[in-house]
Amino acid sequence: MLKNLWNNFFFLFTLQIPLVTITGIDYIVHSWLYHWGLQYSSSWAIPYWILLDSTFLGIGLVALTAYRMNGEESLKKSLLVFSTIIGEIFGGFLDSLWFLIHALAGYKTDWTQNWWWSPWSKIFSSWTLESNLILNCIVGFILCLLWWKWRNA
Repeated sequence: MLKNLWNNFFFLFTLQIPLVTITGIDYIVHSWLYHWGLQYSSSWAIPYWILLDSTFLGIGLVALTAYRMNGEESLKKSLLVFSTIIGEIFGGFLDSLWFLIHALAGYKTDWTQNWWWSPWSKIFSSWTLESNLILNCIVGFILCLLWWKWRNA
C-alpha cells in the first residue's frame, strides 16, 4: 500500500516539471515581456493560448496513457490522474504558483491586479490573485475528495 502511494506521488510529482516549465514560459510572456514593451494583440495571443492549452491537454493525455499502460491501475485511477492535471491547469494552480514565487522572491506583487488574460475574468468581470487562490482551494478540495474516494480503485 505504501509503495503504491509513493509511486503515485512520484508519478504526479514528475508530471509537475513540464507543467511548471510551460507555465513559467507563460509567466515570462505575461510579466517580463510586457515590461519590455510587448503589446497585446489577438493575432498572436489567441494562437499562443491555443498552443499553450493544447500542450497542457497533451501532458494530461500522456499522463493518462502512461498511467493506464502501467497495467496495474484501474481506468478510474487513470482518469483521476488526468483530472488532477486538468484541475491544476483550469483551477489556476500554476498561475498562483508563479505569482507566489514572484512575491517570495521579493518582487512587488499586486494581489488586486485584474488578471485580464484569465478566462475567469471574462466570466466574473474581474479576477485577481486572491480570487484565484480561492478557486485553488475549492478545486484542491474536490481533487482531494476524489483521490480519497478512489484511493483503492
